[in-house]
Amino acid sequence: MLRHGTHIGAIALTFLIGLGAEASWAATAIPKGFLLTEARATAPQSEDDRNEMWWTVSSRMAQPLEVNPCGAKKYGDGRTAMRTIRLKTSAPASSSEQLVLYKSVNAAKAALDKLRTDVRRCAKGENGYRYSAKPLRIGDDAVWVKYSKRTQKNELHGSFAAVARRGKALIIYTRDGGSYTAGSLTGPAKTMAAKVCKISGVCA
Repeated sequence: MLRHGTHIGAIALTFLIGLGAEASWAATAIPKGFLLTEARATAPQSEDDRNEMWWTVSSRMAQPLEVNPCGAKKYGDGRTAMRTIRLKTSAPASSSEQLVLYKSVNAAKAALDKLRTDVRRCAKGENGYRYSAKPLRIGDDAVWVKYSKRTQKNELHGSFAAVARRGKALIIYTRDGGSYTAGSLTGPAKTMAAKVCKISGVCA
C-alpha cells in the first residue's frame, strides 16, 4: 500500500496519474512506498506469515551496501538518501532491495566502480565467501555479482546480486539461499531503473 501523506493527497495523485501525469519527488528523498517490495514489507502480516517471514525496512544511510565484499564500514561516498528492505524466511533464505541516491552522477558512478574494484580486490572475501562479477545491461551501467561460501572444494550455497546505476541512483537486488530463477533479480532491477526516473533530478 503506497503512502503519500493524507488520504486527499493519495486521491489527487491517483487522479493525476489517471490523466497521464507522472509523480515526481525531490532528488534528495525517497518517498514512502517507492521500493518494489515496500508495500508488502510494511503491510500487516497474518500469524502464519509472522512465524515464517521477517521483514525489515530502514532508511539509515550509515550502513553498508547490500553487496560489500571487503566489509567496508565507512561510507563517505556522497549519499543523499537510502532505503534498504530485507526479508528473511524460515526456509532458510534471504533477499533484499536497496535504493541509494547520490549527490551527482559522478558520485553514483564512483560507488559502482568501487563495488567492482572491491569484488576483484576481495574476491576471497570475509567469512569464506568468494566473489565474482560480470556485466549486465540494465540502466546506464550494471553488474551481476555471485558470491558463494566454500569449505575446501565444496560450495555450500550461493548468493546473487543485480547492481545497476541509473543517473544518480544505485539499485541493488540480492538473493541468498534457495534456488535462483532467471529474471528474479534482473527483472526488478530493470523495473526500478525505469521507475527511479520519477524522482526529480535523478535521471536528468
